[in-house]
Amino acid sequence: MTDEDRAQFRHRYGFIDDIQRGELSQLKKAIRREKDTEEVEKLKYARSVMESRLRSEHEMDLRRQVRSEHSKEQRLRAEQGQATYFLKDHEIDKRVKEKRFDEIQKQGNVDRYLAKKRKRQASKDKKATPFKRRKLTEHEESE
Repeated sequence: MTDEDRAQFRHRYGFIDDIQRGELSQLKKAIRREKDTEEVEKLKYARSVMESRLRSEHEMDLRRQVRSEHSKEQRLRAEQGQATYFLKDHEIDKRVKEKRFDEIQKQGNVDRYLAKKRKRQASKDKKATPFKRRKLTEHEESE
């Protein structure tokens, strides 16, 4: 299925996303109401699967949107007689990150996002540091 076909499909059957969001909210309510721990675990698993699916769909929509915007730009460039070029994957990823950050800004969650990002980076830096040096820097910090 091409990107255009997927976009048409998502446009025609977009109501399914609304239904899935409704089911997700019902799952969350059922988790709160349920007393049986085994049933709660099943419901939590179903919720995580549904949330993951919605997140990946949103990610694919962003990528599709970036590609379509780029192709429109390239058509305009071609009409003006300028050279056109294809986006590389890392450029697509960069534009998707920019769009995601814009969404986070609109929601007002920038501080929380940056804090999580800093925490993740600190963890990666700590793992990348050799063990002996890590031990020395932790010892120096505690003094």
